[in-house]
Amino acid sequence: MNKPILIILLITVFATSCQRGVKKQSPSEADFKFSEALITNFNSEDFLKEEEHFATAYIEKVKRAPETYHELGTTLFYKEQNLTGAITVFKKFAEVYPENEDAISMLAALYIENKDKKAAIESYTLALELSKKSGSDYKAYYKSELDRLQRRDAKPGLDVLFEDNQFKFTLEDKQLIERIIEQSEKKIRSLLPALTKNIRLIVTIIDRNIDEVGGVTGRAETHTPGEVLIELSNVFPGGIKEAAKTALASTLFHEIHHIYRGWAIRDNNFGPGIPNAMVNEGLAVAFSEIYTGNITDGNSYTDDADNWVKEILLLPLDASYSQWVMGEHPDGRTYIGYRAGNYLIHKSMEKSKMNILELSELSPDEILKLGGY
Repeated sequence: MNKPILIILLITVFATSCQRGVKKQSPSEADFKFSEALITNFNSEDFLKEEEHFATAYIEKVKRAPETYHELGTTLFYKEQNLTGAITVFKKFAEVYPENEDAISMLAALYIENKDKKAAIESYTLALELSKKSGSDYKAYYKSELDRLQRRDAKPGLDVLFEDNQFKFTLEDKQLIERIIEQSEKKIRSLLPALTKNIRLIVTIIDRNIDEVGGVTGRAETHTPGEVLIELSNVFPGGIKEAAKTALASTLFHEIHHIYRGWAIRDNNFGPGIPNAMVNEGLAVAFSEIYTGNITDGNSYTDDADNWVKEILLLPLDASYSQWVMGEHPDGRTYIGYRAGNYLIHKSMEKSKMNILELSELSPDEILKLGGY
């Protein structure tokens, strides 16, 4: 063989063997994290390139921790206001950890923010399947989100949608409920003429005991346009019809007042904190009691209510909503925010000589000040 050719072959073999002998490094702790530059100047293309490099750069198949993706995605969404970037990160999170419910459900919520209903339905469907396998506590939540997303579009004006699931409404039930709704809406609009014209009421049946509020409960989902979920208990004495007669009107006054104020779950006009909840729930309770005459045990306050208001005003912003507003406190008290709020509103009306309609135009801070807090 020609000597120069032999030398070239030897060099090639030596170089190849050297390349094969170079071992990929193991990642350091810093390598697992995303850089500050990536976070503050996020670019989806750069992020995906970084992920591709990370996947091929090390000696073994390694993954970033789930919380690393979660932290980056939530920072982009909440702090940087970068919805597109947050979706990119959570899509990658779900790709790396396909069994992670947190990744899938957060992605679904981001798709909702992005007005991508189809993608949100697909993600919540997957999250529901994962929750059934894992036995997590979020099955009911995923199901309720899917029900909401798969509802027909709301009709203009007042739109009543009866939602039959496990339990069914009779024709007589529907006629009674529609009559109460129409009468209540007409009265509420005469009191609150600036109320949005478009309100959808989703009416359903539950088998939970809610006797303390008259067998009917509800929640304001959105205020622009208005959407309220109304639940009637079939275990209330006398059943659905008696629950409707007892507390449907007062629940409508309460929840539609929330729509008027902008106190809604999905498009809330107010910041976080139990004091805001206390004021807005108190206004709705008082508005309902004054104009329907229905006073329930769940909203009634005691002689200790003044101290409850003071307690709430000292709470941190992240205090438990379920303990302080809508559920049971560890010390045994129930519905503290509703009861204290009802007391606060009546005290503010008494001290200021303003009526409930006038108070409904004020901010929580203004109302608290009128009440002497």
